[in-house]
Parts: sequence; C-alpha cells; structure tokens
Amino acid sequence: IRIMIVDDHPLFVDGIKLLLKGEKSVSIIAEAKDGEDCIAKVKKENPDVLLLDFHIPKINGAEVTRRLKEDDNPVKILALSADDDTRAVQEMMNSGASGYLLKSSQRKEIMDAVNKVFDGGKYLPQNILLKALDHLTSNENGNSTNRVPAMVKKFSDREMEVLRLMGKEL
Repeated sequence: IRIMIVDDHPLFVDGIKLLLKGEKSVSIIAEAKDGEDCIAKVKKENPDVLLLDFHIPKINGAEVTRRLKEDDNPVKILALSADDDTRAVQEMMNSGASGYLLKSSQRKEIMDAVNKVFDGGKYLPQNILLKALDHLTSNENGNSTNRVPAMVKKFSDREMEVLRLMGKEL
C-alpha cells in the first residue's frame, strides 16, 4: 500500500514513518507540508492512501479532500489529526474521507485503518463513534434531546456493543 503523509510537523511525520517502517505491506512514497503541495504531489505520485492532517497550512484537510474527490482522484483519504472535535470529523467525512484517526492512535489501529480504507471501507475509532453518538443525542447547548435517546435507551449493553462494532464495519 503506497502511503503519502501530509502534516506540517516534521517530528510527527518522522514518527509515523518510523512507526510504519517495519510494516511489509506499506511504503511511504511521499510527504507534503501543506494543502497545495499535497494536491500537486498526489497527482504526481498516485498514492493509494493519504494520511492527511485536518489542520495544515494554505488549504485545510477537508478542502484538500473535497478537491481531490471533485477531480475523481482514486486516493483513499484517512484523516490523522489531534482534533477529536465532532465538527472536524464530520467535515472530513462529508468531504469524502474514508476514515478519521487521532494522532494518539497506536500502530495496530493505524494499520487496521489503512487496510480498511485501502480495501474500500470506512474507519472511525470507537471513541469518535461514541462522541458522534453523544453529539446526535444532544442539542447545541449540550442538553439531552428526544431525537435519538428514546431509541438508544431501549438498547441493551450487547446491542450497544454490536452498534459500535458495526460502526467499525465489523
């Protein structure tokens, strides 16, 4: 799997490269530090998977994703960000990203996500799924609403576990 990393923090990029160095199924083929550089390099290098930070200079990750998808570029986009804000996740996914990971993720989770999106699936970690569920069940003031909770309250612990696993496409 040919991977391109897009992040404006060299130490983080070096860390990801070191983390994935021992993985035989992947190779890091390119890096970019900003959105404009990313778009140009994706067109030139044709990576399979783009590990893309949400907060990058010039053009943010969501806009980069949108532009690549508008150009029908086949690259699979996996957001890799420190930002677990529901709006950032929603913006990336609505722009066409196949997944969203936090920079605090372990190597196994990163590889699971890379493999999942490479195979055409979607990936969101459980903590982001739970946060999204909380967001769905509360209004803008953070107060519980009756939109979803009545249904959610009827779920058993096992049904909630299955729902979380479905969110991971398992």
